[in-house]
Order: sequence, then C-alpha cells, then structure tokens
Amino acid sequence: MNVIQEVESEINEFISPIFVRPKKNGEYRMILNLKELNKHIEYQHFKMDSFESALNLIKENAYMSSVDLRHAYYSINIAEQHRKFLRFVWKEKYFQYSCLPNGIAMAPRLFTKIMKVVYASLRKMGYVNVGYIDDSLLLGDTELECKNNVTETVNLVSSLGFIVHKDKSVFTPKKCIKFLGFYIDSETMIVTLPVEKQDTIAKECKQLQSKYKCKIREVARVLGILISSLPAVEFGKLYYRKIERERKLKH
Repeated sequence: MNVIQEVESEINEFISPIFVRPKKNGEYRMILNLKELNKHIEYQHFKMDSFESALNLIKENAYMSSVDLRHAYYSINIAEQHRKFLRFVWKEKYFQYSCLPNGIAMAPRLFTKIMKVVYASLRKMGYVNVGYIDDSLLLGDTELECKNNVTETVNLVSSLGFIVHKDKSVFTPKKCIKFLGFYIDSETMIVTLPVEKQDTIAKECKQLQSKYKCKIREVARVLGILISSLPAVEFGKLYYRKIERERKLKH
C-alpha cells in the first residue's frame, strides 16, 4: 500500500502542514492538516447509518459479530491529477498522498457511498448488517447464520481490496458485543457504556462542577460527551437539557 509518494514541486499544488498524534499502542500517527484545503471543498449532505440503525435490526437472542477495516480510507486511490492538492513538505522534500487521507472533508461521504454498495450486495444474499465508516455489525438468528454472514463479508471486502483488521474484528458470533463504543446485549436487550467511558463522564462532570466560571467551549465539550452516551442512558436527554439551554443563552 503506497500511501505517500515523494514528488517534485509543481505549479498549482496545495501544501498542507503535518503533525503527529500518539496512538494507544505507543506509536505515532501522522496527520495531514487539511483545514485550509477543506475550505475550498463544497459540502454535500449525505446520510450515514447510525448506532440507532443498528439497534433497530437486533432481535432478542440474536448472534452478533463485527468486521473492522484496517486503514480503510487508504484503500481508495486518488486520481493522479488531483494528488497535487494533497501535498506536504518534510525536510525540504515534497510528498503527496496517493489515496484518501484522513481529515479531508469529503472522506466520510465518499467512503460511506462506496461501502453502501458492498453492504447492499450482502443484504441481497440474505444477510443482515449495518455499516459505519470502517466498522460493521453483522447479525444472524442462529450462530451458523452469523458465521456465514462473517465469512461472506470478509471474502467480499477482501476481494475488493480492503484489509480486514483482525485484532479489532469479532469473528466469533456472540450475544454481547462492543460496537461503536457501546456494549449491546441481545439476551437482555440492553445497551451499556464501557466502564472507562462511565469514568470519563464522571470525571469531566466533576471538573466542570468544581469551577466557579467555565468557558462556553468547555461546557460544549462536556455536553458532547454526554450526548454521545445517550443510546445507553434511559431518558438521558432530560439530564443535559437544562445545561444545554443555559449554554445557548450565554453564547
């Protein structure tokens, strides 16, 4: 996978800055900062499947698996004539991305449209699935049905050039699975938050409460964390509505 190419500088190229971010495994991820380039890209509305879409498909005692794609965006090549807009400079040398980089405004829409065709073809074969960017939840009424769903999905995405992330995928059918940051239990039909996410919410709320004055963006950040947990919190909207109203009044 030749993601980055060294090139010669040319007219009408677009140079973006780069920086690195630490990963959980101790390694570093290079980020191409496309903030300025994104200002020149027209936004096009599109619809993505949501976590709620997945919940609506789950039957009681259903078997569940998941298939995660590794470096998913890098599987999409960029046309030669457009690569000059995805350049950066390192140690006085010029480089460009040859495939879809993280951070470009059109990436989620483009990748979602591509994967919709993949998942639709699997549904025509009778398999139940829901995809969200590089992750997918596969379902089956029986363990065998779910296993077959996994096999066909892996075979199809692999034949199309995608790389399956074996460490993040769950190939063995289960009745309780982690998907998009939540635990889904088909036996109890309950969605729960991982302990680490619960701890994060408690910590952030306590820090906010301990301050005499807070900046609007600090409140907005905590609200974002609370909103992201709503699928696992019954009547969750009632808990943050007041603070959201206060934030809007003071903005």
